[in-house]
Amino acid sequence: MNSLRTLAFIVIGAVLISAAYAFSARDNNHGNSFDDDDGRTVRQTFIGDKGEFLFRDENRKIKAEWNGEFSLDEAGSSVGDLDDELEITLQENGVKERIEFEDRRSGIEVTYYRDGEEQDASEETDAAIAAGFLKFLRASGMKADERVSIILARGGNAAVLEEISVLEGGHALRAYTDAFTVQANLTAADIISLTEKLSVIESDHDLSGALETILENETLSEEAAVALINAAQSIDNDHELRQLIEAFANRPINEEAMNLVMTLFERIESDHDLRVAAQTLFENDRLNAAQTEKLLDAAADNIESDHDLRLVLTESADMILESEALSQAWFNAYEHISSDHDQRLALEAIAEKISDNEVLLAAYRKAANEITSDYDREKALGYIDED
Repeated sequence: MNSLRTLAFIVIGAVLISAAYAFSARDNNHGNSFDDDDGRTVRQTFIGDKGEFLFRDENRKIKAEWNGEFSLDEAGSSVGDLDDELEITLQENGVKERIEFEDRRSGIEVTYYRDGEEQDASEETDAAIAAGFLKFLRASGMKADERVSIILARGGNAAVLEEISVLEGGHALRAYTDAFTVQANLTAADIISLTEKLSVIESDHDLSGALETILENETLSEEAAVALINAAQSIDNDHELRQLIEAFANRPINEEAMNLVMTLFERIESDHDLRVAAQTLFENDRLNAAQTEKLLDAAADNIESDHDLRLVLTESADMILESEALSQAWFNAYEHISSDHDQRLALEAIAEKISDNEVLLAAYRKAANEITSDYDREKALGYIDED
């Protein structure tokens, strides 16, 4: 009896797992975003070609629901193609508007309601439909790629920057920044203007994401780097700061960029995020000795965990022979470690690399002899064949 019951549970479990797998496999095009800052709520959810959007603050509410894909017209101000239907509801100043777009055999049918009553076709109705649809696009960031392409063709970078200045919320600003930096070549003045507009974003996630996309797609001048630093000053989240730093790790790091990295690096409080950021930067083959020295100094000053600081030293061990100043910075950082275990492992990382350098061997020997634990001290000395 017990074996039959166990078998039944196994069969039921297998069916449930299979059903869950089938569901996820059938519906893998899904996503959700949420932002709630100082009374403003932004939510966007989609599953396949269905979706919902909500924007709400103290004065307005914009809600949209769609079933089926849709695209913009040539002007980027209305629906060009629609597979099924799109409904937009707006509430502001005591007035409730609803716009329905539906796919019909004859084309797209648009119906406009004001305070629950369908409005007759007129120039005023057309203007209200156009204004409501534009409010939805500017609040949601939907179709940012299409709109940026259209605006660029019509008015160039200046027109896109003007449009970005009237967008609502971090999600939309991030979407337009991504599309803009991918599609256009921005001048230093453009980047400065863009980062200034992004400084209004309250969400750390959206702000860091928007700044990351600038770093990934544009070359920064000294002035543009300063503007980006200023825009990033409001980011408090360690994870977002670390991700912003990691965006530098995939590009050449000149002096002005490294100064930016250090400004952001020193604002991180988490030892884990500090260590991961430093390790990622060390993986950049174009990091020079002076920049590595600066990064080691910053790590030593900011990382409190022996474990995390030791991992930073281990990651940078391959560069210890690049300059006298760099090797001195390495040993200076080593002195911040108090754990015998981590001291030994840090020294182990450089033992073979400095075997022909008498100056560094002397520094190594001094550091090893100061380890308190007999076991760790003897092991550390053994790495350079000394008892």
